[in-house]
Amino acid sequence: MRVFVDRKEFEEVLKKAKIAAEKRANMPILNNLKLSAEEDKLSIYTTNLESFLVMELPARVEETGTVCVNANKLTSIVEELPSLEVHMKLAEDKLIIRGGKSQFKLVCADPSEFPEFPDVQCKDAIPSNLLLKGISKVGYAISKEDTKYALQGMYVANKEGKLHFVGSLKPVSDLVVLYRQTSNFFPLTTERGVLDLFLSQVGKDKKPPKK
Repeated sequence: MRVFVDRKEFEEVLKKAKIAAEKRANMPILNNLKLSAEEDKLSIYTTNLESFLVMELPARVEETGTVCVNANKLTSIVEELPSLEVHMKLAEDKLIIRGGKSQFKLVCADPSEFPEFPDVQCKDAIPSNLLLKGISKVGYAISKEDTKYALQGMYVANKEGKLHFVGSLKPVSDLVVLYRQTSNFFPLTTERGVLDLFLSQVGKDKKPPKK
C-alpha cells in the first residue's frame, strides 16, 4: 500500500473512528482501524461488534492495499505531523507514516483477523439532523441494563409517510414522530451504537439538540 491523504481531513476522520473503536483485552484486533486504499479513496473501518463504522476520504493511491493499525497510536501520530499531506507506505509488517521531515513506523495487525462487516443495502437515506434529533428525543428511554438486551436499542420505522423513532424502558416508553416522505426503513440500533453514532457525528464537545 502506498497512499497520500490530506492531513487535516485524515485527522478528523481518525478522531471519529477512534470513538467507535473498542478496548477489549480479549479481542485486541478491535483496538485497530482497518485502512483500505483503492482507486482514488482511503476507507477507514472500525467496529466494537455492535456498531460498524466506515468512512472514506479522497486520496492519491499509488499502490492499493489493506492494513490494520492501532487506532490511538495512528491518531496521535497524525495529530503531531507538521505537514499538510500524509504519506503512508506498507513495508513488510510495518506501516511507514511520513509528514514533512517526520517519519513513524507502526506494527500492523493481520487484516484477515479484522471482523467482517455486515452487507447492508440502503434504499433511502435519513438526513443527519433528522436522525440526531430523533436520537436526542428517545435516548433517555433506551435501557442500559444488560439483562434487557432487547430494549437496548432504538427502533426506526416509516409509517404512512412519517418517520417514527421508538425507545422503550419498561415501564417507560417514548415515541417521537418526525415527518418525512421516505421508503420503508426498519433498522434497529443498539444503545452503544446510537451513542457512538451520535458522538462521531457531532463531536464530544457539542451538546445534543434540545427537545
